[in-house]
Amino acid sequence: MAGRLRRDTKLSSNPAQVQSNFEQLRDAAMVEYAAWRAPVRPRIDVAIDTSSLASGAMATQAAIERVAGERNAAVDLGRNHGYGMQWLQPLVTITWPDGTSVIYGPVTADDAAAIVDEATGRAGAASALAIGVLAGERAGIESIRKHPFFAEEPAERRLTARIGLTDPESMEHYIGSGGWAAFSRVLYRGMQPDGVRQELLAASHGGRGGGGFPAGMKWNFLAGAGDPERYMICNADEGDPGAWVNRVVMEGDPHLLIEGVTLGGFATSSQRAFIYIREEYPLAVARVEQAIRQAEEAGLLGHNILGSDFSYQIEVVKGAGSYVCGEETGLISSIQGQRGQPRIRPPFPAAVGVFMKPSNVSNVESFAHVPLLMQHG
Repeated sequence: MAGRLRRDTKLSSNPAQVQSNFEQLRDAAMVEYAAWRAPVRPRIDVAIDTSSLASGAMATQAAIERVAGERNAAVDLGRNHGYGMQWLQPLVTITWPDGTSVIYGPVTADDAAAIVDEATGRAGAASALAIGVLAGERAGIESIRKHPFFAEEPAERRLTARIGLTDPESMEHYIGSGGWAAFSRVLYRGMQPDGVRQELLAASHGGRGGGGFPAGMKWNFLAGAGDPERYMICNADEGDPGAWVNRVVMEGDPHLLIEGVTLGGFATSSQRAFIYIREEYPLAVARVEQAIRQAEEAGLLGHNILGSDFSYQIEVVKGAGSYVCGEETGLISSIQGQRGQPRIRPPFPAAVGVFMKPSNVSNVESFAHVPLLMQHG
């Protein structure tokens, strides 16, 4: 395939330089993210995700911008991803200089003045819209975690820990909140591909596509393929109506997915990955593609990542909307530009996959958990 990268996954002779390169990125990102979490003046973030857009978030955002502009209000405007509770969209978060964040909703265009009033010091102006405190404390408003909707959710979020607390279009927010640390540590500590796979096996990381097959074992199959040209594939087709699990990760924390897919490439000595996203998810497509570009510009993807000898490319492929493409061999056919039709197995994708080369197909959650497992065990 044209432009194919070399498959060498060994570290450079100077792992200290790899570490230094990442630490420079991390230190700058931590400063930027800390400033975002405790802004100089109040900030109003409108949740921009598929659910909020369907509920009129753009009209809400435009109205808040208009009111703030007319009043010359001392506020900044931003975006995040909705924390949950889709029936309360559009969601708006106000963050004050002390780091306190409160979620409000549903906030329509008619509520813009109350939100600006609340942000600029008129406490209680938007109290009727207050849902819960996301960070810090606010008189008269309980923690969002005490909301009945979250009664059955674990006290600590993991896969969605950054949702609502970062701008999903900012790579700096991802790195500044611990992102890319797991992958960079693999590089500068001299970990080998089989070591990453063994970590997944030791963690009993089962695939999140429904079957629960051990991800480390599945990646072992690809790593042991005889052909050195091999591919990782992320199945983000998510054809089940109303499922939304993959969509939330891709729209709310796209760099987490990118880091997981990159770790998968290192672990299997692959050169390239495809993320197959259904075309009905335009915002997910846009944010994942943006995350890939940002990672390339930062030296976290492409040739000689962070100055190491590991090179890797990721490409987004938009699906045609066929439900059957959620099946891995149908998905592979679609990536190749063919009709999305499953084929008889064997041969399995680990031996004969995309472009008739060894391939691995894992889903979004399977990949997104990998950086967390490598960082926390």
